Amino acid sequence: MMDNTVSYRLTCSLVTLNNGVSESNVYEHIIRIRFLKKTGEKATVYNRELDMYFSDKSALSIVFELEISKVRLFLSPRLGRASEFLRATYHRYDWMQLLVRLTGKPVSINNKEELKQRWVKMKQKLKENYIGGVVDNYFDKLDKQFITDGAVLGAASQYFYFGLVFPQIPMNHLSGWSQKRMIELSEYEEEFFEEQITHSETEGNIENYLITGNVLPDSRTILLKYQGYISKKKIEILPETASIDISFQRSNIITHWNFKLQRVQL
Repeated sequence: MMDNTVSYRLTCSLVTLNNGVSESNVYEHIIRIRFLKKTGEKATVYNRELDMYFSDKSALSIVFELEISKVRLFLSPRLGRASEFLRATYHRYDWMQLLVRLTGKPVSINNKEELKQRWVKMKQKLKENYIGGVVDNYFDKLDKQFITDGAVLGAASQYFYFGLVFPQIPMNHLSGWSQKRMIELSEYEEEFFEEQITHSETEGNIENYLITGNVLPDSRTILLKYQGYISKKKIEILPETASIDISFQRSNIITHWNFKLQRVQL
């Protein structure tokens, strides 16, 4: 039985080492997931050979509504003055209605136009308090997210936002199941990685998975570490816990991300 509302605490810890100088930033927020409805339960397909209609289980989907709350940022002195600005921009995804297949894959957004209009109003308010070239460039980048479904949907494949909440693990699968997908660590990296999730063991009602990853063939990034785990209950799409450590090097800068997702009671 699916709970009507599920909450998670997501902590994203970033440490960079640049020519011996270390900088640390921590981004933490609560993600609330509301179950809205199931769709496609009456969808059918026609079999010409048998001249019969059959229920199309591939059309079954669940609509979830997302909300981000209780944003806490622990930023380096260099970024500290931007804390309130960054905290506000998190909420551009509030009330997103995400259509998710029973395979665990998010496929579309039901209310993209509503999100776009809310973002326009949010941006106007932010412009009253924040100005400058860096701010304008960031606004332009966020504006582009609302041009197509795919751009906004990208947040569902970012560890920094909803990538761990929707790991794209099928509700049902065989032992030893494995799958690859393209993932972004955050909106700051602007690079895709290849993630591989592999079913490792079953403990009672809990399915456990190992997470590894690679850079893409044309990447200039040197990957130092990419490993983690995720656990979820049987016959569910949403996970219980997840943790991933990723380290890589570009030029002289070494970057380490740690993402921790934990289901919580509020």
